[in-house]
Amino acid sequence: MSIAGWQEVKAINSSNAELLLDIAEMDDISGILFMALLFAVAPHLKKGIQDAVYPILADNLTMVLFKLIIFGVLCFLFFSIS
Repeated sequence: MSIAGWQEVKAINSSNAELLLDIAEMDDISGILFMALLFAVAPHLKKGIQDAVYPILADNLTMVLFKLIIFGVLCFLFFSIS
Protein backbone atom coordinates (compact mmCIF):
# COMPACT_ATOMS: atom_id res chain seq x y z
CA MET A 1 0.00 0.00 0.00
CA SER A 2 1.38 3.41 -0.92
CA ILE A 3 1.43 6.55 1.21
CA ALA A 4 -1.70 7.83 -0.53
CA GLY A 5 -3.54 4.67 0.50
CA TRP A 6 -2.54 5.16 4.13
CA GLN A 7 -3.72 8.78 3.98
CA GLU A 8 -6.99 7.74 2.38
CA VAL A 9 -7.94 5.47 5.26
CA LYS A 10 -6.58 8.03 7.76
CA ALA A 11 -4.01 5.60 9.11
CA ILE A 12 -0.90 7.61 8.27
CA ASN A 13 -0.12 8.15 11.97
CA SER A 14 -0.32 4.45 12.86
CA SER A 15 2.71 2.38 13.76
CA ASN A 16 2.43 0.38 10.54
CA ALA A 17 2.48 3.56 8.46
CA GLU A 18 5.52 4.83 10.34
CA LEU A 19 7.26 1.51 9.70
CA LEU A 20 6.40 1.77 6.00
CA LEU A 21 7.92 5.25 5.82
CA ASP A 22 11.05 4.13 7.67
CA ILE A 23 11.52 1.19 5.32
CA ALA A 24 11.04 3.43 2.28
CA GLU A 25 13.65 5.86 3.61
CA MET A 26 16.15 3.08 4.29
CA ASP A 27 15.54 1.70 0.79
CA ASP A 28 16.38 5.09 -0.71
CA ILE A 29 19.52 5.46 1.40
CA SER A 30 20.78 1.97 0.56
CA GLY A 31 20.13 2.61 -3.13
CA ILE A 32 22.23 5.76 -3.01
CA LEU A 33 25.04 3.92 -1.23
CA PHE A 34 25.09 1.09 -3.76
CA MET A 35 25.00 3.54 -6.68
CA ALA A 36 27.95 5.47 -5.22
CA LEU A 37 29.97 2.26 -4.98
CA LEU A 38 28.94 1.14 -8.45
CA PHE A 39 29.90 4.48 -10.02
CA ALA A 40 33.30 4.29 -8.32
CA VAL A 41 34.02 0.81 -9.69
CA ALA A 42 32.32 1.05 -13.10
CA PRO A 43 35.19 2.75 -14.99
CA HIS A 44 37.60 0.01 -13.89
CA LEU A 45 35.18 -2.73 -14.89
CA LYS A 46 34.70 -1.09 -18.28
CA LYS A 47 38.48 -1.15 -18.83
CA GLY A 48 38.57 -4.81 -17.88
CA ILE A 49 40.76 -4.26 -14.82
CA GLN A 50 39.04 -6.60 -12.39
CA ASP A 51 42.01 -7.06 -10.02
CA ALA A 52 41.94 -3.36 -9.07
CA VAL A 53 38.24 -3.41 -8.23
CA TYR A 54 38.49 -4.73 -4.67
CA PRO A 55 40.90 -2.11 -3.27
CA ILE A 56 38.92 0.68 -4.94
CA LEU A 57 35.67 -0.78 -3.62
CA ALA A 58 37.11 -1.06 -0.10
CA ASP A 59 38.43 2.53 -0.16
CA ASN A 60 35.15 3.93 -1.40
CA LEU A 61 33.09 1.83 0.99
CA THR A 62 35.20 3.11 3.89
CA MET A 63 34.75 6.72 2.80
CA VAL A 64 31.02 6.36 2.19
CA LEU A 65 30.47 4.72 5.58
CA PHE A 66 32.56 7.40 7.27
CA LYS A 67 30.49 10.13 5.64
CA LEU A 68 27.28 8.31 6.56
CA ILE A 69 28.36 8.14 10.20
CA ILE A 70 29.24 11.85 10.21
CA PHE A 71 25.87 12.64 8.62
CA GLY A 72 24.07 10.53 11.23
CA VAL A 73 25.89 12.26 14.08
CA LEU A 74 25.03 15.68 12.66
CA CYS A 75 21.38 14.67 12.26
CA PHE A 76 21.32 13.44 15.86
CA LEU A 77 22.89 16.68 17.10
CA PHE A 78 20.44 18.76 15.10
CA PHE A 79 17.55 16.70 16.49
CA SER A 80 18.87 17.08 20.03
CA ILE A 81 19.19 20.85 19.78
CA SER A 82 15.69 21.52 18.44
